[in-house]
Amino acid sequence: MITPRLTRLVRVPDLASFRRVILDRATEGTLAAIRRRAIIVPSRAGAEQLRRTIEDHQLLAGPCALVLPSLLTRDDWRAALHEGLPRPRSGVDGFEREVLLQAAARAATADGVRPPFTIRPGLITGMLDFYDGVRRHGRSVEDFERVAVTELESAVHSDRGAVRLLEQTRFLVAAYRRYESLLADRGLLDEHGLTGAILAAPASVFAHVIVAVGDRAGDASGLWPSDFDLLTRIAGLSRLDVVATRAVLGAGLRERLARWLPEHEEVAIAPRESPALPRLLAPSEGDAVFWRARDREEELAGIARHAKRTHRQRPGVPLARTAVVFKRPLPYVYLARQIFSSAGMPCQTFDALPLAAEPYAAALDLVFDAVDSNFARSALVGLLRSPLFAFRVNGRLVTSSALAQLDRKLSDARYLAEPAELARFAREWTSPGELQRAAQAATAVADELAPLSADGPPSAHLETVIAFLDAHERPPRRPSHAVVRHLRVRSAVMTALTRLREAHRRFDDEPRAFADTAAGVHRWIEQQTFAPRQGEAGIQLLDADSARFGAFDTVHLVGLTQQEWPESVAQSIFYPAAMLKDLHWPEDADVRTAERARFEDLLHAAERQVRVSTITLEHDSLVEPSPFLDDLARSGLVVERASRAPEARIFAAEAMLRDPQRPDALGEPGAAWLALRQSRTPADDSRFHGQGDAAPSAKYRVSAIDQYLACPFVYFSSQVLRLAEEPEDEEALGPRKQGTLVHEVLQAFFEAWQARAGGAITIANLEDARALFAAVAEEQLATLPDTDAALQRSRLLGSPVAEGFGDIVLAAEAERDRGVPVVERLLEFTLDGETPLGPGDAARTVRLAAKADRIDLLADGTFRVFDYKLSRAPNLKHVAQLPAYAAAARQRLEGRHGRSWRASGAAYISFGKGGHYEPLAGDEEGLAAALAAGEARFVKAVDGIENGTFPPAPADEFRCTYCAFSGVCRKDYVRDE
Repeated sequence: MITPRLTRLVRVPDLASFRRVILDRATEGTLAAIRRRAIIVPSRAGAEQLRRTIEDHQLLAGPCALVLPSLLTRDDWRAALHEGLPRPRSGVDGFEREVLLQAAARAATADGVRPPFTIRPGLITGMLDFYDGVRRHGRSVEDFERVAVTELESAVHSDRGAVRLLEQTRFLVAAYRRYESLLADRGLLDEHGLTGAILAAPASVFAHVIVAVGDRAGDASGLWPSDFDLLTRIAGLSRLDVVATRAVLGAGLRERLARWLPEHEEVAIAPRESPALPRLLAPSEGDAVFWRARDREEELAGIARHAKRTHRQRPGVPLARTAVVFKRPLPYVYLARQIFSSAGMPCQTFDALPLAAEPYAAALDLVFDAVDSNFARSALVGLLRSPLFAFRVNGRLVTSSALAQLDRKLSDARYLAEPAELARFAREWTSPGELQRAAQAATAVADELAPLSADGPPSAHLETVIAFLDAHERPPRRPSHAVVRHLRVRSAVMTALTRLREAHRRFDDEPRAFADTAAGVHRWIEQQTFAPRQGEAGIQLLDADSARFGAFDTVHLVGLTQQEWPESVAQSIFYPAAMLKDLHWPEDADVRTAERARFEDLLHAAERQVRVSTITLEHDSLVEPSPFLDDLARSGLVVERASRAPEARIFAAEAMLRDPQRPDALGEPGAAWLALRQSRTPADDSRFHGQGDAAPSAKYRVSAIDQYLACPFVYFSSQVLRLAEEPEDEEALGPRKQGTLVHEVLQAFFEAWQARAGGAITIANLEDARALFAAVAEEQLATLPDTDAALQRSRLLGSPVAEGFGDIVLAAEAERDRGVPVVERLLEFTLDGETPLGPGDAARTVRLAAKADRIDLLADGTFRVFDYKLSRAPNLKHVAQLPAYAAAARQRLEGRHGRSWRASGAAYISFGKGGHYEPLAGDEEGLAAALAAGEARFVKAVDGIENGTFPPAPADEFRCTYCAFSGVCRKDYVRDE
């Protein structure tokens, strides 16, 4: 039996009247009547705003006891109706519905109705959303099948896309029917089944409902057609008020309500007094009536300046009467805490944030990454290093220094995601003790998570994850608000994991890969929100829907970009809009018209002033301004230009960076920090720009001097500070070991060639040299594992698509044969010792540590010096290696074979792309100049080292983009890199 009811559409001119109508109706009547009243709001943040507005309004009449009606979102309202049933039926939550639909989809496939796509967890979510959309628009699965199949069958003979859509439709229908059958077989009800149970109940928990949201076509938080249908048929509901502004009704809501509430009475509410329109605050210069900031941070900084100036002028007006209104809470709620705090202004936020953005939720990815990588070094050490987990061995916490040692040791051992090896490492690496504890911790982690590496029931996978998180929990110790926030986030994550585990246990626990289970967890975490209420007073940061329920003197509408005002209309992933129209889906034009009307309401919402702003850049990309900005000229608001008063300092950074400095404006911690900074060495002191203590060396390695010439700071980091570069995993031989192999093969070849008295390599004997090189290389390759040997064989001996290293070296000599016999080849020749570098009396003697790859002594009393490079030759203007080798060779070879020697050639032979032979010069005259210049560079580098000069000054600035020490470097320049 349908209860007689009064249904009214209450039309109001503006948001001030909108709030007043809701206030009047919210607390009217007896205590019992109020308790049986519900107000449907867009979000819990909107409910909080409405609660404040009601309380503030009542307090104007003096202190009194206040009873509020239920302030509910659409989902909360339906949940309350379910709980109010005489005998609540067994319902299913979102976790259980997805698991059931996943089982239904698999069953439909097994029955021979195969989908034209691969079923993944994210797609199951899309399927469930589409099913809900069909049902919430008042259609059944049969209606959907009739509409879609009829339209598609008529086009299959001429449209290949229609064939695929028809296959998709038949699969979706089969899956949805199986889903409904699974619910019925278990006696369970989802939202749509609960609607029937609610309608069958003798009375509703609410006798009066006030709808303060729009419909779904124009309000993302609004009611669906099925909700309006429920409101018209539910027993015990005697009064229904739908409150909407004139602009929103004119944007199409009135026509849609006429279909859903056919017997409603429309009531127009006039304002009690003629409201004064707010003034539109515009920039002081130019014709623009809105503000344009570089990015969102600058946008909020401008608002902070305006709010601070206004508060100084009107100190009696609470900051809470100022609202910053956005479409999307991120990143505003994060930036606002920093910016307003720096300006000494409190702020408060209400909106829910993505749970996935919280550190603990993100830490879950570390667990999944470790399993997905089969416990590869970087993923395993990353998990062990997480500050959100604690790993102990024999009661002792594994330290960060121990993990750094483990990271390096695993890299040196060429550990390549072989968890079975970890136990052996833990046994063998007995010293130092902390390294062994770290290895034992890594072994324990791999053992604990090992069940996730195999296919299994999702509930078992999730049980393993939950047990791991419980065993290694490490909450933050301070500050207290961080502890509370962490515990709340952890509780939300653990609750999601537990509910998903129980859903699988009840409905679908078929074994599957952990990757599928993890994908489901990821999707659920990404869907969840977290509402960390921040602040109790100050400027309010609100989303556009919640702002409709608050009363403010000043409203700042921010982020007016094309992507947000209006928000992009979510498109169906299954069907084009033309097909969905027949299923009563809203059209894009309706959504955008409603958005524009709601923006118009917000423009007039403030009692005193409104300020509108947009941005130019988002993540360093240009963004287009919102088309709503064009409406400002037609808004009817009086434009007020901002004053041209000098910009006052309001931020803590300005108190420190601008003269005169104001430590009194910083508070005790900030003032103490500033005092410490002021007592330190001036920023222009040379010690902040690379000048350090002298770092002389007993002997200088030539390769280290080249490192200094490439960048003095890199030399300082690696040679003086002894900082180690981050290790990299190499499935094959790493660059260092590969270089060692190439040098050994070339050394063995030339020794064998020299033993044969082969002499110079020429075109005539090139084939013999190639054959000998191949034989020598095979001997060396026989000592390597098969996989490494195969790869190195192609590099040394070549392949159909690439020249081998041996051919490169042999051809380099044969092509440059001058007919001068080779007397001797010195291989891996040590050049250590004191060596004079530089011209004549100005020469400086330096003790070298050097070993030349190869020096050829020629019959004319000259020598050639060569150095091999795996990749490419260095920039000859920035190195001193070959000049230093030549200078040392002149001295070390004196008297060899009874004569003196001079350099006639010096070159790099490289095995990378491009030219392989890179000589210092093309003739002996040029060579002499190049050697002299190289010696001068060497001496200058040694002087710099011994003077403690280590500026971050790379010879090639591109090096900074991949430098291993960029994290500890402070460059004196900024470039686009």
